[in-house]
This record gives sequence, C-alpha cells and structure tokens, in this order.
Amino acid sequence: MITIEQLISQIEQRQPVLNKAELSPEQRRLSLEGIGNLTTANCRQLSFLSNSHYLSSLANTHAGAVLITEEHHNEAPNDT
Repeated sequence: MITIEQLISQIEQRQPVLNKAELSPEQRRLSLEGIGNLTTANCRQLSFLSNSHYLSSLANTHAGAVLITEEHHNEAPNDT
C-alpha cells in the first residue's frame, strides 16, 4: 500500500505534481492498494492515461488517483 502523499513524494523526485495543492488532507491520506485501467479501477487503485484515445474513459473512471500528463490536466475529474 502507498498513500497519495507518499506517491506525490516519489513523483516529485523526478518532476512536479501540478495539482497537489488542490488535494484535501483526506485525499492525500488515501491508501492505494493496486493499479487498474481507467475503466475497471476502483477507488483504492491507481490508474494512468498515456494515450489520448482513452480520454473518454478518464471522465468516468472510479480510480482513486490517475496519473496524467500536463497536456490533459484540465480533463481530469475533480474527485480523482
């Protein structure tokens, strides 16, 4: 398991996390227990968007967190 806060810390060793200030303390404490794709991930799983072809899945994902590029920053749901 890893919390969102721990994940942010790991990512920031290589690059900035653009939306971290928008995350509530509760969101930062969320524990992620695995990974899944955008369509099947649950609220305890991490997912990612690397291909614009799957952008429509981003709006409906139930993933607890989604890694996206800066290009798609404005496409991310507010609760993910």
